[in-house]
Amino acid sequence: MKKLNSVFLQKLVNTSKEFNLIKNGESILVAVSGGVDSVSLLYALHELRHYFAIKLYCATFNHQIRPSSKIEVEFVKGICKKLSIGFFTCSANVPEIARAKKTGIEETARVLRYDFLFKTAKKVNASKIATAHHLDDFVENFIMRLTSGGGSGSIAGIKAVNGMLIRPLIKHTKKDIYEFARYNSIKFYEDFTNYDKNIFRNYIRFDIIPGLKKYNSSFLKTIYKTSEIFRKDDEFIAGEALKVFDKIACCKYEKSACISVNFNTDDFKKLPDAIIYRIIKKAVSILGPSNPDLPSLPFDRQVIISSDHFRMFIDLIRNKRPNLSFNLNAGIEIKKVYDRIIFKDASASRNFISFKGFIFGIGNEKQSYEYTILGDRHNIYIKEIGKTFILEKLKSVTPSLITQQPANNLTHPDVAFFDFDKLIFPVTVRNFKNGDRFIPLGMTGNKKIKNYFIDNKVPLEIRRVIPLILFGNDIVWICYNAMSDVIKVTNLTKNIGMMKIE
Repeated sequence: MKKLNSVFLQKLVNTSKEFNLIKNGESILVAVSGGVDSVSLLYALHELRHYFAIKLYCATFNHQIRPSSKIEVEFVKGICKKLSIGFFTCSANVPEIARAKKTGIEETARVLRYDFLFKTAKKVNASKIATAHHLDDFVENFIMRLTSGGGSGSIAGIKAVNGMLIRPLIKHTKKDIYEFARYNSIKFYEDFTNYDKNIFRNYIRFDIIPGLKKYNSSFLKTIYKTSEIFRKDDEFIAGEALKVFDKIACCKYEKSACISVNFNTDDFKKLPDAIIYRIIKKAVSILGPSNPDLPSLPFDRQVIISSDHFRMFIDLIRNKRPNLSFNLNAGIEIKKVYDRIIFKDASASRNFISFKGFIFGIGNEKQSYEYTILGDRHNIYIKEIGKTFILEKLKSVTPSLITQQPANNLTHPDVAFFDFDKLIFPVTVRNFKNGDRFIPLGMTGNKKIKNYFIDNKVPLEIRRVIPLILFGNDIVWICYNAMSDVIKVTNLTKNIGMMKIE
């Protein structure tokens, strides 16, 4: 470089001090695409390497979106060779992967790119990953979020630091960067899609922002300062909301991933809307990734809940109907099941639902099932719910031990003891059908199982999958719920059988 623009570098140093971005002696991985922003960042940090006493690495991800992508990778590789900076690259056909995974190209590119960056940072033992987001990016993001109605948190803007991610140029304008590159004869590649005004961000960049600058020449700085006020307010309210969330939320986990977040409807009734809004955001943020085929990323997810979706949630908790649901754009389903509010990943191929402390794994498509038992002892695996039905005759249990148990002759909801001599084959294991009836324990007349479900507030999705056990043509056990009076154990019972779901 001929001569450095010291104002540019001093602003970078000041930004680092303000947000504590760079510490002496750190190793930093710089994400470089070949464009003016990231190439200028790489040169600037290289020039300041002795000032910060840092070691630099460079990483370039080839999205295979543009024909020039491979050339741009080689271009960045050449810069790193000239500056003696360790260079790493990775390539993936993002359009093809996005089609296969049914995700957007932009989101797929972002996830794969950051996954590569974090893995590379770990490989070289870098404590920070520097990206070239700048003040114009910040303001464009602010306006885009403003139009989506996502609340103060969403328009608080791009964070200068987010976990390992740092943005040293967050206070530099695009003009600053171009001038730095021109002043120091820095070469770079232009992505000409950045000039396509059919893309919303570009329309904001070339039409909206210049128009606003006519009325306020310091518009970019004004938005940044305003956004910082929003951020401070949002962080305070979010902190208070988190305290409430920890008290009222019940999170269900499967293989270390959160599969659902449950609340009691009454918990929301006395909360202000500002707290409820942030509880929704927290619930959505901790659920597993909306597409499990794409890697999860180790930094805060920016969750946007539109004002329309927020009103739908408020209507849901206030509505007197017992079963309601709607989907968020983030692929999250929010359900009201009697007095419970449940957040879950709606895109998973197999859902996990909880009932009376038991987890069911069920497919998204509604389907009926029916299994038949013809022998004395059988284990039947019910693949539709991921459970096994067990039927057997007990040898060392007397009727008095059973009749002294609580109502329903059940020691646990997943176990039923019965008069084995009343067993009739075939034994059928199936799910609910309209018109099903049984004789509840302690009654002489039959009752519609649908009415039993309603009276006992059994959730709709549980009703369609919960196993019913039939001896011959009679329903004798609604698993996890109630046994029929027909097969109850009495003092006259000679042989005892056991049915179990596990």
